[in-house]
Amino acid sequence: MKLIFKNIKKKLYTLALIGAMLSAAWSNYVVVDAEEYVAQQPAIAFDAAGCLVANNVTGRIIYSQNADAILEPASTVKIMTALLTVEAIERGDIALDSPVLVSSTALASLPSDASHVEPRLMAGEALNVDQLLSAMMVSSDCQACNVLAELLGGSVPNFAAMMNARAAQLGCVNTNFTNPSGYPDNKMYTNATSLYLITAEAIKHPLFNKYFGLQSAVIPATNLCVAPRILVNTDALMIPGNIYYNPAVIGGKTGTANRAGQCLVSVAEREGKKVISVVLGARNRTMIDGNVISMRYYESNRLIEHGFNNYW
Repeated sequence: MKLIFKNIKKKLYTLALIGAMLSAAWSNYVVVDAEEYVAQQPAIAFDAAGCLVANNVTGRIIYSQNADAILEPASTVKIMTALLTVEAIERGDIALDSPVLVSSTALASLPSDASHVEPRLMAGEALNVDQLLSAMMVSSDCQACNVLAELLGGSVPNFAAMMNARAAQLGCVNTNFTNPSGYPDNKMYTNATSLYLITAEAIKHPLFNKYFGLQSAVIPATNLCVAPRILVNTDALMIPGNIYYNPAVIGGKTGTANRAGQCLVSVAEREGKKVISVVLGARNRTMIDGNVISMRYYESNRLIEHGFNNYW
């Protein structure tokens, strides 16, 4: 991990300690003189509205900060959607190669900025469950979520009810899902603890881990799209060559929205230790030298390292 932070840790260490002092009402880009505040801060503090890191083997919460605060989850919601899809496959209700026709209703409830594949999914397009899972977990495509929701629940509202029922079974509290993608909704909320519980259950399933850990994927040409769609994971921790890349990370899901801020759920494994980290409500921070840092990635790396160092 020391190599991971080589380029940024020196100038960011003090900045990372002042997260609790930064108002959530600030804009995404804030100029900070970290030296003025560091002496007033505790030994550990993370620049996020809520976060935790847990030992995945024992379930022990190694560190938490506002982990039960009610927050918006953005696209980390897709972890639950993927879990329900994988469980349906394991029951035999559907298969990875099950054909699915994209409906106009699945697309109508989402604005254009909710699509993250190019070209966007089209009404009448035929895909399969594998391709939809890839679009959802690699490119964070919200339209693919709605298509899967209709397949499994008959409608988006019905599927949201399934999500809430499953969350309750897992012991989640102060959690309410209103759609399968995490697209912003005032009535949708959860917390870092609940996302940890959902993720801990999801990674028990090898098929979930397949999609959770994909760096890239390809959706072949379809009946309405003549060229293959190339998908690249939105999680910088999983992309070699990125300054935030962490080789210990074996799976993750990003989430980004104006109110929710930057969110990230990660699973990392090293030397027989496996941890789950959750970061909600992080922001970009602009250093005095003009360098912009994505705190969800930086703080996730710090949480993961803290988890490994305090594992037992």
